[in-house]
Amino acid sequence: MKAPGRIRLVSYSTIASFRLAVSIALAVAISFVFASCDIINNPIGRIVPPESITISPATIVDMAPGEWRQLTATVGPAGASQAVIWSITANVGIIQYGGLLLDLRHTLPPTITITARVANHPAILDMATITVLEPIRITVPNIPYQGQVDIELRDTEGNRVFTGEETNVQSGTATFNLFWDSIGVAFVDTGTYEVILFVSDQGNQRVYQSSQTISRGTNNIAFGDFDEMPPVTITVTGIPDGHDVTWATLRIAEAGNYVISMWWPEINGSTATLTVRGVPPGTYDVILYSFVSDSEMIHIGRSKNIVAGANQIPFAEFEVLQPITITVTGIPLALQRSWFGDIALYTPGTNNEVGLGWTDTVGASTTVQVWFYAAAGPHDVVLWFVGNLGTFGFIAPGRNITAGNNTIPFSAFTPR
Repeated sequence: MKAPGRIRLVSYSTIASFRLAVSIALAVAISFVFASCDIINNPIGRIVPPESITISPATIVDMAPGEWRQLTATVGPAGASQAVIWSITANVGIIQYGGLLLDLRHTLPPTITITARVANHPAILDMATITVLEPIRITVPNIPYQGQVDIELRDTEGNRVFTGEETNVQSGTATFNLFWDSIGVAFVDTGTYEVILFVSDQGNQRVYQSSQTISRGTNNIAFGDFDEMPPVTITVTGIPDGHDVTWATLRIAEAGNYVISMWWPEINGSTATLTVRGVPPGTYDVILYSFVSDSEMIHIGRSKNIVAGANQIPFAEFEVLQPITITVTGIPLALQRSWFGDIALYTPGTNNEVGLGWTDTVGASTTVQVWFYAAAGPHDVVLWFVGNLGTFGFIAPGRNITAGNNTIPFSAFTPR
């Protein structure tokens, strides 16, 4: 089983050509289907000529980069073919067949235009106008290292709200575009954050922290405003024979937000030592992943007080997590073509993650094993699908999650 991680947005440049080809092929196929339907609906072969087309919604306000929206187009009068060709302002995103708008890029004009034309009648058209939120960017000049730099934003309580953006230092400067939050279900907003830089320095990682007020547009932060954070070590002792500890995570106790999402510990006999940077002192859940006789087991040491420097925790203080399963039924055909999907559980109305599972196979009915850290009861269930059409998130709030199998119809989910 692969290590859990955050779904990353698929690169626009990597799949744009493929998506365009798929869009054209599907548009042609759909046009053929609608034309066939006209003949079926009109058994005497009467064709109703199109006279108008209307896009809904006609305007979208404050759409963010990375967000997606569904538009519809209706051709009049009744009985006319509904075959439509969609287009979008050049080089700003993708409008798929059926009016699905996605993958708005980082660099955008303040207004973009969506056009829908009646197939085989290009003069009959309608347009929708979209105003775009100005992206949030962080630029750090004068970095005295060359190599990869990662960034995280944490709120004033230490919860991670953004992670995953990677860049290489160019002429001493690193620039980051921020929109998804750390669980991929919202967008980074303005406010006060702890900005964390993870800098690769000739194979060594250095971590720097600076408290900043972040606004829309470009935020320039001098490298001299950052303070280096010392490393923290966590040593787990007394690991029984046969437990092959492969990796570990660290999350804020109770809140559930991960401070580090994955780390490989150094194994020495019956001890495993986890060395991390960018972790301030506090109370954390320490989670170990191990294999026992080729079966994966997850152990959690709850509410451990982690201090700067060295920390030691006996393995006997860890408990074994028992996984549950969640079956989602009635998944639409378009999402069944996804490359993989994730299921995450959250304390209702929060970003506090209490369970995570993933699958490489998505079907009409898909069952996922979920490692569940909390007690049974109501939880928000979030689905993520990654495929040729992009990355899509859905939420079913307040679902009652119990031990054993939980079945949820896809109709209970709404887009995030």
